[in-house]
Amino acid sequence: MSFDHIDRLGPEKLIELYESFLSKATRALVAHVQVDPDLDPLRDHPNFKAMVAAVELRLAAEEARAKS
Repeated sequence: MSFDHIDRLGPEKLIELYESFLSKATRALVAHVQVDPDLDPLRDHPNFKAMVAAVELRLAAEEARAKS
């Protein structure tokens, strides 16, 4: 997605789209989302931060289960 998408759709809609996408994301994809410059306008949005934090918790739980 680009800045144009952010302008057209708005941050809430983009975050909603990414939330669905990230619900199945790997750690590598989450790492990319955290540094992708196209997402800079969303990075400080509270819902974006909460979404990334939730995905990180899910991945940590999955990794912990895999180790046990």
